[in-house]
Amino acid sequence: MMTTPYTVNPPGQKIVILSANAVGKISFENKCPDIPLSPLVEATYFSDSDQIKVSAVVFLDAAIADPSFDVFQDFQPYVEGEPPVKFYICYDYKRTMATEFNAYQVNFTLDPAAVHGIEISKIAEVETFLWDTDPKASRGTVTNVQRN
Repeated sequence: MMTTPYTVNPPGQKIVILSANAVGKISFENKCPDIPLSPLVEATYFSDSDQIKVSAVVFLDAAIADPSFDVFQDFQPYVEGEPPVKFYICYDYKRTMATEFNAYQVNFTLDPAAVHGIEISKIAEVETFLWDTDPKASRGTVTNVQRN
């Protein structure tokens, strides 16, 4: 009997990606396990526009040509020690153990309508995941929001 593959989107709502571009390549001496590498993330609050802009660099197996991404934003009510906003950068490609990875910079802005009345300026951290929708794995990181 053959199983049917399925995908699982993360919680939250899909938001607009401002840009997603290839920005480089990294290599490892040994093959990395087939779980995603954690993203590198910068989040900045801009007081003049009351926005948090996020720039994340994600790494995918170099064998994947022209990947596409979706970004989901999920708001969590404040829980002590946990970021209230989570971002999920989603992709759906076969995972392999690889040594060569292409880096992609994905830029997006927090959707203020999805944070349910919380002042944007009060958000101190965001959590960002690279999410494989097949749904075997994801990797995330917590980032302090810088002030501009």
